[in-house]
Amino acid sequence: MAPRIRLLCQAAFLCLSLAVFAGLVTDRHAVSLYHGLHLFPTMSCLPWFSLPPLGTFTLGVAGVLLAATLLFGRLYCSFLCPVGFLQELARQAGQAMGWAGRPCRGWTMARLLILGLCLGLLARRSSAYLYFDHFSNLGRVYGLASRPGAVEGLMGLAFLAIMVLPPLRWARWFCGALCPSGTLFMLMQTVAPGKVRSRGNCGGDCGRCAAACPALCISGGRIDAKLCVNCLECSAACSSGAMAFRFRRPGRTASAKSEGDVPAAAALSRRQLLAAAGLSILGWCGAPWVRKSLAAAGPARAVIPPGGKAYADFLERCVACQTCVAVCPSRVLAPVGMELGAGGLAKVRLDYGASYCAYECNACLAVCPSGAISYFPLEAKKRIRIGKSRLIKEICIPYAFGRDCGACQEQCPTGAITMEPYREVYAPVQHEDYCIGCGACQFACPTQPRKAIVVDPLDVHGFAAAPRAAARRKQSAGGPVGFPF
Repeated sequence: MAPRIRLLCQAAFLCLSLAVFAGLVTDRHAVSLYHGLHLFPTMSCLPWFSLPPLGTFTLGVAGVLLAATLLFGRLYCSFLCPVGFLQELARQAGQAMGWAGRPCRGWTMARLLILGLCLGLLARRSSAYLYFDHFSNLGRVYGLASRPGAVEGLMGLAFLAIMVLPPLRWARWFCGALCPSGTLFMLMQTVAPGKVRSRGNCGGDCGRCAAACPALCISGGRIDAKLCVNCLECSAACSSGAMAFRFRRPGRTASAKSEGDVPAAAALSRRQLLAAAGLSILGWCGAPWVRKSLAAAGPARAVIPPGGKAYADFLERCVACQTCVAVCPSRVLAPVGMELGAGGLAKVRLDYGASYCAYECNACLAVCPSGAISYFPLEAKKRIRIGKSRLIKEICIPYAFGRDCGACQEQCPTGAITMEPYREVYAPVQHEDYCIGCGACQFACPTQPRKAIVVDPLDVHGFAAAPRAAARRKQSAGGPVGFPF
């Protein structure tokens, strides 16, 4: 029964992750529930003293997950994690090809170094842990269909290869070698009172538990606790009851003859323990250098989403998961390559060459897991100034050629552009106090190859004046189909 329940949970959670990243799930509580189960993006808001959308709910979900892990072991890794599920499918494919599986041993020191580095980056308010975090990498894998050849597409392709190729031979290789969340859960499972335990009187002769283990962490009837994900597959396969989920009172030690979780050869020696602690501290101490090398320098080089507040802070907080890109109805949000430097790799900007920021939409503000995009109600979002429009009169049709054109004024949702007499025609005039930088004017401008009106990014966002009711245009929150001509 347990293997079937686990399979159903894994498949359902994989479908949920696909639905969230594809923008098919719009309920904020469902999205926050999914985000709360991913610790690094959720906890990244805490050093900034801010909360993600539905922050109390999201942090409550994360708290329940941590408490459950401390009590029952790595339930997320075994029953929910879509990356672990995909790796198990890859191992089954390897078995079908006749490849003998091997446990992912020998990576304990590297795992602890990575965990120390990621925790140090998290504490120092940097999202550079995204290169190891499975949540962020999975988002780039899901985005492969839309941008396979871009830099973020290549990063997604690399992670897809990590999920599929090594697990053909080494069971759950990413979990056992790189994943910082998995390493954190592994450390928490060592003190959990409830987990799968093996009795010392089992000789392991039948081999059923070892054959059923998806992590291949059982040898001779004993469990390697550094690799075990507490999946209950071994206990379901064991006919003698020697391998079962058991509770042990904290502080109570098992006798050598009754129970034993890990053989002596698999446990860390004192020297290894000191080395592991030293590597974790080394990773933590290396976090400031990594953060400094990836920090955004200089003025803003791209328009960031409303709710991003400040360009430099947004780049530090964004985990490049592409969730906001997936839910954007007008498709103005786009990941970037090296245009913004190493600190902006695969993160998000507004591409006004492709679309505009819909005035009647705040979808991206409701789905950011790390708080890089703060949530604002729609009426407040409509006044957030994310950029400043700039009119280039030398190529503007009314000013340069004396012909009528009011495309920018027709599409401005706030009345920041009016048409006023200029010689024999009407020409656009800007009113900066009302401009929010949505890019509707730039996208609508018909001049080619350069636009006669462009939106410049701001280092820090602000609020524009209330829209001019007489000149205000109402836009659809949908895509720019047929817009503007």
